Amino acid sequence: GCWETKVGLAALVRAAMPEQAYGLPGMPVPDPGERVADIARGLASGDRRMMMAVAQVGEWLGLGGSILANLFNPRVIVIGGYFASLAQWLLPHAQDQLHRLVVAAPAAQCRFVASTLGFGAASRGAASMVVNHIIDDPTTILDSLRRPAPY
Repeated sequence: GCWETKVGLAALVRAAMPEQAYGLPGMPVPDPGERVADIARGLASGDRRMMMAVAQVGEWLGLGGSILANLFNPRVIVIGGYFASLAQWLLPHAQDQLHRLVVAAPAAQCRFVASTLGFGAASRGAASMVVNHIIDDPTTILDSLRRPAPY
């Protein structure tokens, strides 16, 4: 919820490309992967506004990561989705903020790493959970087909 308003793709697009922000009247909603590719191209070419936007999102990511590190003391926080696609620009800012805000020395050992599973890894993982559940118990489909509609 609240963290998403600072680190979500919509927040990054709003800061990096305000003229193409999500929700503007008359603007089509492009594929998120295309938006990330546009931002990556801008970053690679040294676009100052995009660099500042990614730095800001990275700092918010690091702040949230520090809360997780302070509470749970993980060794690694794996990021995926657009974060992984922009990791080379995003993670240095997130890691700096993480180290600055952790309280206990063991939590300071925590680090961010980018997933290598691709932009849609979460969706594929969720779909595989459903498929595995159906394979484990095929009657779950039959049960749902037998139930009357809730309306």
